[in-house]
Amino acid sequence: MPGAMSAVLSTITGMAMSVAEYNRIVTEWTRTHWDGDRPCPLCGKVAGWSTLALVEMRVRNTDLEGQEPGTSLPVVPLACKNCAYIACFAAVPMGVLPPVSPQGDTEATA
Repeated sequence: MPGAMSAVLSTITGMAMSVAEYNRIVTEWTRTHWDGDRPCPLCGKVAGWSTLALVEMRVRNTDLEGQEPGTSLPVVPLACKNCAYIACFAAVPMGVLPPVSPQGDTEATA
């Protein structure tokens, strides 16, 4: 499925990103933000987490600044290897995607 995941990454990000690069970014972010092995909040086991393909969550109704109804929020889902519980993390703060300006343009990062 690497070809299918690359197509999803390209469609959502609008740029070429290899599955290896995606996994590297997610692994590094997880390593620096999660202390040691994390138990699953559902099953309580420390079975590890699988990185799933980048997903766009549709914003339906919100009063939050910067998220208008009809837009989408790109997230990185991680699945518990024991029970399949999924935890989603915002892709932009993780560094998977660059920030987007209110006009919809990709902002340059320093």
